[in-house]
Formats: sequence, structure tokens, C-alpha cells
Amino acid sequence: MYRDFDFRSIENILINEMSWTWMLLSFPFGILAQMFRGWRWRQTLEPVGEYPRSSTSVNSIFLSYAASLVIPRIGEFTRCGVLKRYDGVSFPKALGTVVYRKSHRHAAHAVCHHADTADADESVHDILLKDRHKHGFYHQPVLNHRLYRNRSMRHSRNFLDSHTAEKALKYIIR
Repeated sequence: MYRDFDFRSIENILINEMSWTWMLLSFPFGILAQMFRGWRWRQTLEPVGEYPRSSTSVNSIFLSYAASLVIPRIGEFTRCGVLKRYDGVSFPKALGTVVYRKSHRHAAHAVCHHADTADADESVHDILLKDRHKHGFYHQPVLNHRLYRNRSMRHSRNFLDSHTAEKALKYIIR
């Protein structure tokens, strides 16, 4: 990966070419984003009966990035290990939440991609049926986005509320 890489070029870029003003202005936002990610992961662990400290959750996120720089994709295991070691969180449960979030994110991206290529005249039933057959489940915020997008093409501003979505799902599933 770093074979024949000129590390002196990094020094030149950092000293002569980089705008430190923009770097320093963006730094707090980057830190804050990762702190929110740690807090969100802590909330994801609560339904499975694990309650790590917020500081440990946030620090495990930062450590996972550092570990991934050394060995790609090891960060997910690292942050689960940090919670296991310092807060006694079950490693399988922590890893399960990581796998869940990643699979959920990839499925949501797939559904959003399908939403961008969807026909503007698709009905709610058609959208739900296609997504269920293609992905095996529904994702409510993505569903709202898709239906809002399709309705907005017909100059409507109403989101699909969760009650309507539940009724549509029951109709399709039965």
C-alpha cells in the first residue's frame, strides 16, 4: 500500500500547501460528528440490555478509526472489544449492533437508489411491493422519502405517516 510512496511529500503539503484556517474551522465539526456517532451507538445497545458509558462509546469510535488506519475493517471489532474490556458489554451483542447498522445502511442505500429510478406514477402499493420483494423488508424513513418524492412530482407536500404505512404493509403482507 505504501510501497514507493514519498513521505516527504506529506511534509511539503502540510507546511506549504494546506490551508490551516479551514482545517481548524472544520475540526470541531468532525469531532462533534464522531461524538454523536458514539452516543447513537450507545442508544443502539440499550434495547439489547447493554448500557455502556457515553465516554467509552465515544472513545471506542475514535479508537476504531485509528485501528482501521493500520488494518482496514478492524475498527468494528476494536470498538466492540473496547466496550467489552472497559464496560463489560457483551462482545456478540455489540458486534450484532454493528452488523445490523451496516446491513441496514446498505439496504437503505439500495432502496434510495431504487427510489431515484422509480417512475413518478407508481402507487404506494407498487412501491411497497417492489421493495419488499427486492429487499425483504421496509425502511420507514426511506419509504417516506420515496413517497414524498413521487408525490412531489405531482405537486403534493404530504408525507406518508406511519399509520398509513402500517395499513399498507398489512394489506400487502396478508
